[in-house]
Amino acid sequence: MLKLERRLDGNPEEQRRYLHYLDLHADLVQVDGGEQGEALVRRLRRRHWIAAGLAAAAAITLASLFLFRDDTPSPMPVVRVVDLNGPVKWIVGGEAISRIKVGDALPSGTLETLAPDSWAEVVFPDGTNVSLSGQTSVAISLIEGRKVLRLRDGDLSIDAAKQPIGSPMQIITPSAQADVLGTRFNVTADEFSARFVVNEGLVRVTRLADGKVEDVAAEEVVVAALEQGTEFTASPRRAFVESWKSELPRDRLQGQWEPGSEDVPDGLRAMPHLWRGESGDPREPILLFSAVFDPSAGRLPPVQLAAGTRFLVRGRINRELRVDVGFGTNRARGGTVGKYTIPHGVHVRPNGNGRFEFTLALEDFKPMRSHFPDSPTGHEIDWLWIQTAKVDAGLVIEGIELSE
Repeated sequence: MLKLERRLDGNPEEQRRYLHYLDLHADLVQVDGGEQGEALVRRLRRRHWIAAGLAAAAAITLASLFLFRDDTPSPMPVVRVVDLNGPVKWIVGGEAISRIKVGDALPSGTLETLAPDSWAEVVFPDGTNVSLSGQTSVAISLIEGRKVLRLRDGDLSIDAAKQPIGSPMQIITPSAQADVLGTRFNVTADEFSARFVVNEGLVRVTRLADGKVEDVAAEEVVVAALEQGTEFTASPRRAFVESWKSELPRDRLQGQWEPGSEDVPDGLRAMPHLWRGESGDPREPILLFSAVFDPSAGRLPPVQLAAGTRFLVRGRINRELRVDVGFGTNRARGGTVGKYTIPHGVHVRPNGNGRFEFTLALEDFKPMRSHFPDSPTGHEIDWLWIQTAKVDAGLVIEGIELSE
């Protein structure tokens, strides 16, 4: 244990990796019903999380004042669930509820989408729509008639109805606050910065580090960071692109980054996680090994899928096996659309060096639910996954390219 502590001390990447395996072990213990194992995992996680938390405390102190104020939320239902996908959790009164379903009316609480391919969509009584995607956590409250969303991290797409005069909707992140009277926009946030992209209307953004205010109009974008010296000016939204080439480790959403050598290229190793079915439709847990990519990575113009788009995938695997490939999409002007996949996967046969390469056409992908559009043409690609089921085949993705 002493050797492990020395390895983890001051090494954020090793800490994240270690906690990932603790989480996986906790999931497996929970499946087997082992109470002693659960207690051990809790003790280990608490011990090493303290060290990691102290290192980050200085950076998030300011954010916590805004994200975790002791507001008194309404005990009555404030939103209704209109769509769900993947693992989703609702936390209210300290209780975590994972079996929420479409149509549920929810009181003030925290909504979390827990996997790269998760999303949730809720609506307020006035028609204001809020969509979460990927791994996102947002506290939703109605305080004295004002809608307040506290986005800890992740991605939101908001279509806000006209708000009452004097009570704008508020979106608060660790680095910014946005006041909204009625508009459509997207926001991506983490503990250090927030990026607002406005599709319609006007959003007033306040940078919390210094109180500076910027009005962001339609087709404009602004980034509000904790560092006061960074640029904080609205600028025109960049046009979409129809081609993309992965750049690692920047484009990683899930997986272990492995630097290459003279003979072996860089790559993203598929990492294990448990899939328990869709929200409201739980299944027996299945162990998946996934590598997940973000084609925009919060920096590039969005990647729009055009008719004839082709997907080139290169990687390594240690045996002949079926590999599942899929992606999630957004509407061109914001809002989650759906998920698409190859119905029976891709049969991968590596060469003598364990390398493989295959090409797929956009037309090969089919919607994963009947209410998704038949074709993703014209959608913005949000995330892309490649995975194996039940078997760790040493899957490493070296690169992905989208082109016409």
